[in-house]
Amino acid sequence: TPTKVVIGKTGVLKGTLHCDNADIEGVLVGDLKVTEMLNLRHTAKVDGNIQTKQLAIEPGAEFNANCVMKEEMRIVDKNENQQKKAK
Repeated sequence: TPTKVVIGKTGVLKGTLHCDNADIEGVLVGDLKVTEMLNLRHTAKVDGNIQTKQLAIEPGAEFNANCVMKEEMRIVDKNENQQKKAK
């Protein structure tokens, strides 16, 4: 899990991303889980499912997403879940 992810103005991400902080200027299509702060810059275009603790959206950003905001979030490693189930 990266600490901070930056998607620049010409960047495009289609898929799933889990990180601590994100700064988006480009396009994101998919699922995003951010444990701390998500910043959407005025050039951002987001479409998908968002889960974050804090969200900042600049005027001009396109935000077409389902968003869940939680005070405490934890990204669980899939292997960790499988180990718990095996016990």
